[in-house]
Amino acid sequence: MAKLNPGVLLGTAAASLLVAACGGGDSSAPPTTSAPSPSPSPSPSPSPSPTPTPTPSTAGAAGAFANPDDGGIPDKAIHPIAFPTAIGYGRVTSVRSSNAVVYKINSLEDTADPNDGKITYRECAKALPVNSPYSIPAGRPRYCVFDVSGAITLQSEAWITTEKIYIAGQTSPGGIELRLGNNYNPVDSLLDTRRDGNHMIARHIRLRFAPHPNRPSDNGDPIRLNNTRYQIVDHVSAMYGTDESMDVTCSDCTVQWSIAGPNICRDAGHSSALHCKTWFTKPGNRMTIAYNLSQHGVQR
Repeated sequence: MAKLNPGVLLGTAAASLLVAACGGGDSSAPPTTSAPSPSPSPSPSPSPSPTPTPTPSTAGAAGAFANPDDGGIPDKAIHPIAFPTAIGYGRVTSVRSSNAVVYKINSLEDTADPNDGKITYRECAKALPVNSPYSIPAGRPRYCVFDVSGAITLQSEAWITTEKIYIAGQTSPGGIELRLGNNYNPVDSLLDTRRDGNHMIARHIRLRFAPHPNRPSDNGDPIRLNNTRYQIVDHVSAMYGTDESMDVTCSDCTVQWSIAGPNICRDAGHSSALHCKTWFTKPGNRMTIAYNLSQHGVQR
């Protein structure tokens, strides 16, 4: 048998490797390259709809505050009385109305400028118009809600002459007090409904009269509810009157859980005798006076 030359074998193997490396000797067809799929055109993102600007709430919205025992506007079907703890003849007092407005009192000043951005007790008590910070028309049934705490010093009368008012002192963060100012001359009542102020609810406020030796007064009463109907006073303290601390002569009215007195003894201006009366109540129709304290007075 002929011997194979090792050199020939090595050369043949090297040649085969070279051919394979260069792609030679491959009888299979080259792979078919498919055309790339076109990229889909991006869909334009829809422009987001602008969030509608909420319409500022006006003062007539019943939802401004909803809990009737916190000064809310109650639903008559659920709360048919002035507030859940109201008793007596005055419990049917009502400020409910389709055109009622809410004064959110943000200032302790005794002013009444409709354009100054301040809402004051005087504007609410007298049903005055307000233009800023929101619009409140004049002469409406109204709710006085307090965003402030402290003393409001009245420099002139702030009598309630437009009916249907709820003075919600319980909405104040730390309490509200009405005081007699040095410029209030002649002196008269702080809270007064005797001039057509029917349907008045006053709750959780303090009324503080003061000595006024150089100023005349026929009615030095912190509170005077006279010749009116449908009044309810609840958790109110009236002190330092120079006539009486509470003058209550009304029909269908209630004074409950309140304090009258002490009084300042002096000539009230309509009598030669010194007055130290905490209460003054003439015969009225359907009056309820219950759970009150009358203190430090000579008469009541």
